Amino acid sequence: MRENDDFLLRLKYNGDNEKIRHEIDKRIVEFFDSLRKMKQSRYLFIIPVMNLTIEEDIEIGGNSIVTLNAPLFASLESAYSMKFGIDRENYLNPVDELPKINETRTFAIIKTDAPDSEKALELALQKTETCLNILRLYGSDVPLS
Repeated sequence: MRENDDFLLRLKYNGDNEKIRHEIDKRIVEFFDSLRKMKQSRYLFIIPVMNLTIEEDIEIGGNSIVTLNAPLFASLESAYSMKFGIDRENYLNPVDELPKINETRTFAIIKTDAPDSEKALELALQKTETCLNILRLYGSDVPLS
């Protein structure tokens, strides 16, 4: 932390602008290198979409808006090596339970990469909103009921 304090003092009081610019450039490069090296994880979100019924699944920019069904869950479990439900004795069928809990059968399937789950959720919600905005814009061309 002390190194940063020294840098800020030199930035404010030092008259050698060329040297300061060089140091600022160096720090910017270091910052972007650290961002590039940050560990990213892949996340999959199934986000309920209220007040929308679709006749066919819609793909927008690598994300999907779908009507929830058993084959969809089977393909997600297969593609992402995951199981929906914690233990098989109390296993709830997500095809039945998710629509009941969320009061909709329409869901957005969103994939995102992020350094943590909080940022991943933020990005997933933004992507969902973008998909819905596209549907609003081109709604008359999409098979909605």
